[in-house]
Parts: sequence; C-alpha cells; structure tokens
Amino acid sequence: MELEKAWGLYYLVTGQPQRAVEHLRRAADVEPALWLQIAAVEGQSGEATAEQLRATLVTARERLEQQFAAEPANVRYRILYATSLYHLDELERAEEVLREGMAAGDHPAFRQLLAAVCVRRYDRRVARAGDGETGAAAAGAGATTGAEATAGAEADAGGLRDASGLREGLGELQRALELDPRCGPALERLLALSRTSPEVLEESRRTLRGLIAAGEASAMAHFTLGTLDWLAGDGEQAGLHLRQALALDAALPVVANNLAHVIGEDPEGDLEAALALVCEAVEAEPENPAFLDTRGRIYEKQGQWAAAAADYQRALAASPEPRRVQQKLAEIYEKLGEPALAAQFREAARSPQPVELE
Repeated sequence: MELEKAWGLYYLVTGQPQRAVEHLRRAADVEPALWLQIAAVEGQSGEATAEQLRATLVTARERLEQQFAAEPANVRYRILYATSLYHLDELERAEEVLREGMAAGDHPAFRQLLAAVCVRRYDRRVARAGDGETGAAAAGAGATTGAEATAGAEADAGGLRDASGLREGLGELQRALELDPRCGPALERLLALSRTSPEVLEESRRTLRGLIAAGEASAMAHFTLGTLDWLAGDGEQAGLHLRQALALDAALPVVANNLAHVIGEDPEGDLEAALALVCEAVEAEPENPAFLDTRGRIYEKQGQWAAAAADYQRALAASPEPRRVQQKLAEIYEKLGEPALAAQFREAARSPQPVELE
C-alpha cells in the first residue's frame, strides 16, 4: 500500500489528479486519512460531481470514525475525524468531538478547527439572513474540501441587519477569535461589515450601539463598533469603544493587532484605521514585539520613517525574526539619510552572530 500511496502522490505532483485518486483510493484502505486528501483532490480538480465529492467525504467520515473509536485518546485521530465532520457541515458533532478533546488536554489544532466551526456557523447565519448565495457558497452546501475553504470567502455581512442576527453573528466571530486570535477568516468577516453599503454600515453601527445600551453586548461588540466607527470616519467614538473593548477583554489586544495587520496588508485598507487599532494594542502591551512590528509596518507604509524606525528598534530585542527587522531598519535609515547606521544594520542582518551596533 505504501507503493500505491507513492504513485498517488507522484501523479498528484505531476498534475494527473484522476490517476492520483485511483492509487490513493487503494492506499486509503490502510491509511484512512488519505480519504480527506482524495476529497481535496476531487474538489480542486473539478472532475467530481457534488454527489461524488459528498460520497468521498462520507467514506472519509466513516473510516475515520472507526479509527477514532478504536483509539479515542489519539489526538491525531480525533482531529482527523472532527475534520471530516467539518467538511460535511456536521458542525455540532465536530464541536462535541473537539471540546471533548480539549477537556482531556488542550491542543492548538483543536482550537483552530473549533474557530473554523464558529466561522462556518457565522456564514450559515448570513446565508439565512441574506439572499443565500454568498453564505451558502461559504458554508459549502454540506461538502467542503478543507478548513481553509472559509479563508477565501468573505461572507456578505449585509444580511445581518437586525439586532438578533447581528448579535448572534458577532457571537460566533467572538468565539472564533477567543479560540484562535489569528483566525484569518474571522478577521476578514469583521472587515466585511465595513465593505457593505454605507447604509448597511450605518445600520450595523446603530444596531451595535443599541445592543451595548441594552447591556446585551460583549467586549467584541465594542471592538467591532470601534472598528466600524473608524472606517466611518468617527475617530473620537472609535477610540472610546476600542479602549472599552480592550478594558473588558484581556485577549482583545491580540485581535486588535491582527486586524490592524490584515487591514494594513489590504491594498484597499484604511491605514489610519489600522494605525488606530494597533496603537490601542500597543498601549495595552507597550513592549509586545509583535504589536510594535505591526505598527512599524503601518508607519512604514505611511512614509513615517522615524516613527517606523523607533517601533522596529523597540521590537528588535525580543523579535523572533531579528534579521528581518534589522534589514527593515537598514532600509529605513537609508531613507532617513543615515547610510552609516543603515550599513551596520545591514551587516547585522547578514551576520550569523549578533553584531553590537556602535
């Protein structure tokens, strides 16, 4: 069976998906996890019908469930089984399996997949609230080919117009970000709230204010309202709500930093909004190198070279990527008219050993 798997992978990398699937199916009799790879190949190649893809995923779930039932303490088997449930949109059972695993022993993969489950639930709500097209596509119509399937699909948040729908939708995104603060799809969906029409943007702000006034809102509601206020040009109110959110939830500085990074890397992103978010994160944790790095990047994009250099230098000592930061500082000091200092940073970035700067 190892030979069958090897041939399957060979045909896969040589661009022959149909032949790859033939060999992988035979190998999957011994290695059930390959059924997920088969489903991914079928989904990406477009050669399988929706019914055929679902049949493959059902087989994956059945085989992986048997494997998991035989060794429920095996973390890998639990994750694979939960992944098959996620692909089939059996979200309640997937969450149950993952939370059982977390109760026995936390694992980053449990949190990441649970966050994906929350995002899928958000997409379901959007599909029900709106016309269904975008949300149904994001929800996968009961069959997807990977947890990353949600990452490229920004749900049309304009469907969540009433207070109940917005509250429930934000609740799912909040749970996703509590589980995995770096959950890109959840951050993208927060941004999607600002990319609807100005009328929907204002309606969302009004709904969030109502929820906060009624005492039904969480720190995430303050955070989202603050973000939307910035994007709507109301800086004073934005700062108020962002500070309130960070005071209510100690985990939100990470979310603020990550959202600032997403906005800053977006070609159409509002750099002032990104800067406001990351400044709040830095104020909460002034020496956090990740937050300083994000703010340095945004200052750099704005052409604020001295401010960028200051943040990069503060981040340098604790950065997990000191060579990259040193190279950034070399480029910035060239722009600031300090070629000698730029040369030292460039030398430090190339050196295998730390170099003391004069």
